[in-house]
Amino acid sequence: MDKIKFAIVGSGWRSKFYIRSVKQNPELLELTSMLFRSRGKAKLFKQEFDITVTTLKEELINSKPDFIVVAVSKSDLFFVTKEYLGLGIPVLVETPGAVRVKDLTSLWSLRTGSGSKLQVAEQYFLYPYYKEILHNIKSGIIGETQFISISSIHDHHAASIFRQALGVTDEEFTIFGRSINSKVTTTDSRDGKILDGSIGEFKRNIITIEFKNGKSVLYNFSGVQYFSDIISKNIVVQGVRGEINNNIITYLNKNNIVKTKYIPYELDDYINTDQKLVLDILMGMKRYIDTGVEFYPLKEALQDSYISILMHKAIDNKSPILSEKQVWQ
Repeated sequence: MDKIKFAIVGSGWRSKFYIRSVKQNPELLELTSMLFRSRGKAKLFKQEFDITVTTLKEELINSKPDFIVVAVSKSDLFFVTKEYLGLGIPVLVETPGAVRVKDLTSLWSLRTGSGSKLQVAEQYFLYPYYKEILHNIKSGIIGETQFISISSIHDHHAASIFRQALGVTDEEFTIFGRSINSKVTTTDSRDGKILDGSIGEFKRNIITIEFKNGKSVLYNFSGVQYFSDIISKNIVVQGVRGEINNNIITYLNKNNIVKTKYIPYELDDYINTDQKLVLDILMGMKRYIDTGVEFYPLKEALQDSYISILMHKAIDNKSPILSEKQVWQ
Protein backbone atom coordinates (compact mmCIF):
# COMPACT_ATOMS: atom_id res chain seq x y z
CA MET A 1 0.00 0.00 0.00
CA ASP A 2 1.33 3.43 -0.97
CA LYS A 3 1.64 6.01 1.76
CA ILE A 4 -1.16 8.53 2.19
CA LYS A 5 0.41 11.88 1.36
CA PHE A 6 -1.24 15.01 2.69
CA ALA A 7 -0.43 18.61 3.54
CA ILE A 8 -1.81 20.78 6.34
CA VAL A 9 -2.99 24.39 6.21
CA GLY A 10 -3.28 25.83 9.71
CA SER A 11 -1.28 25.50 12.89
CA GLY A 12 -3.88 25.34 15.65
CA TRP A 13 -4.57 22.68 18.26
CA ARG A 14 -6.21 20.25 15.83
CA SER A 15 -3.33 20.33 13.35
CA LYS A 16 -1.07 18.69 15.94
CA PHE A 17 -3.30 15.60 15.97
CA TYR A 18 -2.45 15.04 12.30
CA ILE A 19 1.26 15.59 12.88
CA ARG A 20 1.28 13.10 15.76
CA SER A 21 -0.56 10.57 13.61
CA VAL A 22 2.20 10.81 10.99
CA LYS A 23 4.84 10.25 13.66
CA GLN A 24 2.93 7.26 15.04
CA ASN A 25 2.29 5.72 11.60
CA PRO A 26 5.31 6.54 9.39
CA GLU A 27 4.74 3.43 7.27
CA LEU A 28 1.24 4.63 6.33
CA LEU A 29 1.35 8.43 6.34
CA GLU A 30 3.52 11.18 4.89
CA LEU A 31 3.12 14.87 5.70
CA THR A 32 4.40 16.56 2.54
CA SER A 33 4.31 20.12 3.91
CA MET A 34 2.59 22.41 6.40
CA LEU A 35 1.64 26.00 5.61
CA PHE A 36 2.06 28.82 8.13
CA ARG A 37 1.33 32.54 8.07
CA SER A 38 4.19 33.26 10.46
CA ARG A 39 7.81 32.33 9.80
CA GLY A 40 8.39 32.28 13.54
CA LYS A 41 5.68 29.71 14.16
CA ALA A 42 6.83 27.66 11.18
CA LYS A 43 10.31 27.53 12.69
CA LEU A 44 8.94 26.43 16.07
CA PHE A 45 6.93 23.58 14.51
CA LYS A 46 9.90 22.46 12.43
CA GLN A 47 12.07 22.32 15.53
CA GLU A 48 9.45 20.55 17.66
CA PHE A 49 8.17 18.01 15.14
CA ASP A 50 10.90 17.78 12.46
CA ILE A 51 8.48 18.38 9.58
CA THR A 52 8.62 20.25 6.27
CA VAL A 53 7.18 23.74 6.70
CA THR A 54 6.53 26.70 4.43
CA THR A 55 4.92 30.13 4.37
CA LEU A 56 4.27 29.93 0.61
CA LYS A 57 1.11 28.36 -0.82
CA GLU A 58 2.95 27.45 -4.03
CA GLU A 59 5.50 25.39 -2.11
CA LEU A 60 2.70 23.56 -0.31
CA ILE A 61 1.02 22.70 -3.61
CA ASN A 62 4.32 21.66 -5.20
CA SER A 63 4.83 19.11 -2.42
CA LYS A 64 2.24 17.02 -4.35
CA PRO A 65 -0.15 15.93 -1.57
CA ASP A 66 -3.05 13.57 -2.27
CA PHE A 67 -5.20 16.06 -0.39
CA ILE A 68 -5.01 19.01 1.97
CA VAL A 69 -6.19 19.10 5.58
CA VAL A 70 -7.67 22.50 6.41
CA ALA A 71 -7.28 23.11 10.15
CA VAL A 72 -7.52 26.88 10.47
CA SER A 73 -9.81 28.91 12.74
CA LYS A 74 -13.54 28.22 12.39
CA SER A 75 -14.16 31.62 10.82
CA ASP A 76 -11.62 30.88 8.06
CA LEU A 77 -12.48 27.23 7.35
CA PHE A 78 -14.81 27.93 4.44
CA PHE A 79 -12.59 30.47 2.69
CA VAL A 80 -9.45 28.33 2.82
CA THR A 81 -11.40 25.22 1.77
CA LYS A 82 -12.93 27.07 -1.18
CA GLU A 83 -9.49 28.33 -2.23
CA TYR A 84 -7.94 24.87 -2.51
CA LEU A 85 -11.01 23.21 -3.99
CA GLY A 86 -10.86 25.92 -6.65
CA LEU A 87 -7.37 24.69 -7.52
CA GLY A 88 -8.69 21.16 -8.01
CA ILE A 89 -7.11 19.79 -4.82
CA PRO A 90 -9.20 17.46 -2.62
CA VAL A 91 -9.83 18.87 0.87
CA LEU A 92 -10.43 17.30 4.26
CA VAL A 93 -11.74 20.20 6.34
CA GLU A 94 -11.99 20.23 10.11
CA THR A 95 -15.45 20.56 11.63
CA PRO A 96 -17.76 22.40 11.27
CA GLY A 97 -16.69 23.18 7.69
CA ALA A 98 -18.33 26.61 7.77
CA VAL A 99 -20.10 28.84 10.29
CA ARG A 100 -22.65 30.53 8.00
CA VAL A 101 -25.56 28.87 6.22
CA LYS A 102 -24.69 30.52 2.90
CA ASP A 103 -21.18 29.07 3.12
CA LEU A 104 -22.53 25.58 3.81
CA THR A 105 -24.62 26.03 0.67
CA SER A 106 -21.53 27.08 -1.29
CA LEU A 107 -19.63 23.99 -0.13
CA TRP A 108 -22.43 21.79 -1.44
CA SER A 109 -22.44 23.69 -4.74
CA LEU A 110 -18.68 23.27 -5.10
CA ARG A 111 -19.07 19.55 -4.61
CA THR A 112 -22.09 19.03 -6.89
CA GLY A 113 -21.34 21.71 -9.47
CA SER A 114 -17.64 21.23 -10.10
CA GLY A 115 -17.12 17.74 -8.71
CA SER A 116 -14.74 18.93 -6.01
CA LYS A 117 -13.54 16.25 -3.60
CA LEU A 118 -14.55 17.35 -0.11
CA GLN A 119 -15.06 15.69 3.26
CA VAL A 120 -15.64 17.09 6.74
CA ALA A 121 -13.61 15.46 9.52
CA GLU A 122 -16.48 14.40 11.78
CA GLN A 123 -15.23 11.72 14.15
CA TYR A 124 -17.55 11.15 17.10
CA PHE A 125 -19.67 8.48 15.41
CA LEU A 126 -16.43 6.44 15.30
CA TYR A 127 -15.87 6.64 19.07
CA PRO A 128 -16.24 3.13 20.55
CA TYR A 129 -18.91 4.34 23.00
CA TYR A 130 -21.10 6.14 20.45
CA LYS A 131 -20.50 3.42 17.88
CA GLU A 132 -21.80 0.84 20.35
CA ILE A 133 -24.83 2.95 21.24
CA LEU A 134 -25.73 3.44 17.57
CA HIS A 135 -25.19 -0.27 16.90
CA ASN A 136 -27.61 -1.22 19.68
CA ILE A 137 -30.19 1.29 18.47
CA LYS A 138 -29.99 -0.09 14.92
CA SER A 139 -30.40 -3.62 16.28
CA GLY A 140 -33.88 -2.62 17.49
CA ILE A 141 -33.23 -3.61 21.10
CA ILE A 142 -35.08 -0.54 22.48
CA GLY A 143 -37.53 -0.25 19.59
CA GLU A 144 -37.99 2.90 17.53
CA THR A 145 -36.22 5.76 19.28
CA GLN A 146 -38.31 8.72 20.40
CA PHE A 147 -36.17 10.99 22.55
CA ILE A 148 -32.53 11.68 23.38
CA SER A 149 -30.98 13.75 26.15
CA ILE A 150 -27.34 14.47 25.33
CA SER A 151 -24.88 16.19 27.64
CA SER A 152 -21.49 14.97 26.47
CA ILE A 153 -20.37 16.69 23.25
CA HIS A 154 -21.04 20.06 21.65
CA ASP A 155 -22.83 21.60 18.69
CA HIS A 156 -22.34 19.82 15.33
CA HIS A 157 -20.81 16.75 17.01
CA ALA A 158 -23.89 16.37 19.18
CA ALA A 159 -26.11 16.87 16.12
CA SER A 160 -24.32 14.03 14.35
CA ILE A 161 -25.01 11.64 17.22
CA PHE A 162 -28.57 12.64 18.08
CA ARG A 163 -29.66 12.61 14.44
CA GLN A 164 -28.30 9.10 13.96
CA ALA A 165 -29.75 7.95 17.29
CA LEU A 166 -33.22 9.21 16.35
CA GLY A 167 -32.97 8.21 12.70
CA VAL A 168 -33.81 11.70 11.45
CA THR A 169 -32.40 13.09 8.22
CA ASP A 170 -34.34 15.79 6.38
CA GLU A 171 -37.22 16.31 8.83
CA GLU A 172 -38.27 19.85 9.66
CA PHE A 173 -37.67 20.91 13.24
CA THR A 174 -38.14 23.72 15.73
CA ILE A 175 -35.38 24.78 18.15
CA PHE A 176 -35.79 26.47 21.52
CA GLY A 177 -32.66 27.60 23.36
CA ARG A 178 -31.23 29.49 26.28
CA SER A 179 -27.90 29.74 28.05
CA ILE A 180 -26.96 30.07 31.71
CA ASN A 181 -23.68 30.70 33.49
CA SER A 182 -22.47 28.68 36.44
CA LYS A 183 -19.29 28.42 38.48
CA VAL A 184 -17.25 25.25 38.86
CA THR A 185 -13.79 24.34 40.10
CA THR A 186 -11.50 23.56 37.17
CA THR A 187 -9.69 20.22 37.43
CA ASP A 188 -8.35 19.48 33.95
CA SER A 189 -7.56 21.08 30.58
CA ARG A 190 -6.08 20.38 27.15
CA ASP A 191 -2.68 20.95 28.73
CA GLY A 192 -3.12 18.69 31.75
CA LYS A 193 -4.47 18.58 35.30
CA ILE A 194 -5.27 21.75 37.27
CA LEU A 195 -4.73 21.34 41.00
CA ASP A 196 -4.83 24.91 42.31
CA GLY A 197 -8.56 24.84 43.12
CA SER A 198 -9.32 27.77 40.82
CA ILE A 199 -12.97 28.44 40.06
CA GLY A 200 -14.15 29.44 36.61
CA GLU A 201 -17.47 30.59 35.21
CA PHE A 202 -18.76 28.57 32.29
CA LYS A 203 -21.67 28.99 29.90
CA ARG A 204 -24.13 26.11 29.60
CA ASN A 205 -26.40 25.87 26.56
CA ILE A 206 -29.77 24.21 27.12
CA ILE A 207 -31.65 23.49 23.90
CA THR A 208 -34.70 21.50 22.90
CA ILE A 209 -35.32 20.36 19.34
CA GLU A 210 -38.70 19.09 18.20
CA PHE A 211 -38.82 17.28 14.86
CA LYS A 212 -41.94 17.27 12.73
CA ASN A 213 -42.19 13.47 13.09
CA GLY A 214 -42.63 13.85 16.87
CA LYS A 215 -39.12 12.89 17.96
CA SER A 216 -37.21 15.27 20.21
CA VAL A 217 -33.83 16.23 21.67
CA LEU A 218 -32.72 17.79 24.93
CA TYR A 219 -29.21 19.19 24.53
CA ASN A 220 -27.53 20.35 27.73
CA PHE A 221 -23.82 21.10 27.47
CA SER A 222 -21.03 23.22 28.89
CA GLY A 223 -17.49 23.24 27.51
CA VAL A 224 -16.08 22.42 30.94
CA GLN A 225 -17.49 18.89 30.56
CA TYR A 226 -14.76 17.96 28.08
CA PHE A 227 -12.09 18.37 30.74
CA SER A 228 -13.52 17.89 34.20
CA ASP A 229 -13.10 15.28 36.91
CA ILE A 230 -16.22 16.45 38.77
CA ILE A 231 -18.76 17.40 36.06
CA SER A 232 -20.03 14.26 34.36
CA LYS A 233 -21.09 13.52 30.80
CA ASN A 234 -24.48 11.90 30.24
CA ILE A 235 -26.60 10.51 27.44
CA VAL A 236 -30.08 8.96 27.58
CA VAL A 237 -31.88 7.49 24.56
CA GLN A 238 -35.50 6.39 24.94
CA GLY A 239 -37.25 4.01 22.57
CA VAL A 240 -40.71 2.47 22.58
CA ARG A 241 -39.34 -0.76 24.13
CA GLY A 242 -36.48 0.41 26.29
CA GLU A 243 -33.86 2.97 27.22
CA ILE A 244 -30.12 3.50 27.01
CA ASN A 245 -28.86 5.38 30.07
CA ASN A 246 -25.12 5.96 29.73
CA ASN A 247 -23.73 2.40 29.98
CA ILE A 248 -26.95 0.55 30.85
CA ILE A 249 -29.57 -0.66 28.38
CA THR A 250 -32.93 -1.55 29.90
CA TYR A 251 -35.29 -3.22 27.45
CA LEU A 252 -38.17 -5.65 26.96
CA ASN A 253 -37.44 -9.00 25.35
CA LYS A 254 -39.84 -10.71 22.95
CA ASN A 255 -41.85 -11.97 25.94
CA ASN A 256 -42.03 -8.43 27.37
CA ILE A 257 -39.76 -9.34 30.27
CA VAL A 258 -37.43 -6.57 31.45
CA LYS A 259 -33.76 -7.25 30.68
CA THR A 260 -30.54 -5.25 31.07
CA LYS A 261 -27.37 -5.07 29.04
CA TYR A 262 -24.08 -3.29 29.76
CA ILE A 263 -22.14 -1.13 27.29
CA PRO A 264 -18.43 -1.75 28.05
CA TYR A 265 -17.16 1.69 27.02
CA GLU A 266 -16.77 5.04 28.74
CA LEU A 267 -17.33 8.64 27.63
CA ASP A 268 -13.96 9.90 28.88
CA ASP A 269 -10.46 10.24 27.39
CA TYR A 270 -11.42 12.47 24.48
CA ILE A 271 -7.88 13.48 23.50
CA ASN A 272 -6.46 9.95 23.27
CA THR A 273 -9.53 8.66 21.43
CA ASP A 274 -9.44 11.58 19.00
CA GLN A 275 -5.78 10.88 18.36
CA LYS A 276 -6.43 7.24 17.50
CA LEU A 277 -9.27 8.16 15.13
CA VAL A 278 -7.21 10.61 13.06
CA LEU A 279 -5.66 7.68 11.20
CA ASP A 280 -9.13 6.29 10.42
CA ILE A 281 -10.23 9.67 9.08
CA LEU A 282 -7.12 10.08 6.91
CA MET A 283 -7.54 6.58 5.52
CA GLY A 284 -11.22 7.28 4.93
CA MET A 285 -10.33 10.43 2.99
CA LYS A 286 -7.88 8.57 0.76
CA ARG A 287 -10.45 5.83 0.16
CA TYR A 288 -13.00 8.49 -0.79
CA ILE A 289 -10.59 10.04 -3.31
CA ASP A 290 -9.86 6.63 -4.83
CA THR A 291 -13.37 5.14 -4.83
CA GLY A 292 -15.87 7.96 -4.26
CA VAL A 293 -17.19 6.27 -1.11
CA GLU A 294 -17.57 8.87 1.66
CA PHE A 295 -16.50 8.03 5.21
CA TYR A 296 -19.10 10.52 6.47
CA PRO A 297 -21.54 11.83 3.86
CA LEU A 298 -21.06 15.52 3.14
CA LYS A 299 -24.81 16.16 3.22
CA GLU A 300 -24.92 14.81 6.78
CA ALA A 301 -21.97 16.94 7.89
CA LEU A 302 -23.60 20.04 6.39
CA GLN A 303 -26.90 19.26 8.11
CA ASP A 304 -25.08 18.82 11.44
CA SER A 305 -23.46 22.23 11.00
CA TYR A 306 -26.76 23.80 9.92
CA ILE A 307 -28.45 22.55 13.09
CA SER A 308 -25.55 23.88 15.16
CA ILE A 309 -25.93 27.33 13.59
CA LEU A 310 -29.65 27.36 14.40
CA MET A 311 -28.97 26.20 17.96
CA HIS A 312 -26.87 29.29 18.59
CA LYS A 313 -29.32 31.51 16.73
CA ALA A 314 -32.14 30.30 18.99
CA ILE A 315 -30.08 31.19 22.05
CA ASP A 316 -29.11 34.61 20.70
CA ASN A 317 -32.65 35.47 19.56
CA LYS A 318 -34.28 34.10 22.73
CA SER A 319 -37.10 32.81 20.53
CA PRO A 320 -37.96 29.56 18.67
CA ILE A 321 -36.29 28.96 15.30
CA LEU A 322 -37.98 26.94 12.55
CA SER A 323 -35.73 25.08 10.14
CA GLU A 324 -35.85 25.58 6.37
CA LYS A 325 -35.14 23.08 3.62
CA GLN A 326 -31.55 23.27 2.37
CA VAL A 327 -30.01 22.47 -1.03
CA TRP A 328 -28.29 19.31 0.22
CA GLN A 329 -31.56 17.78 1.44
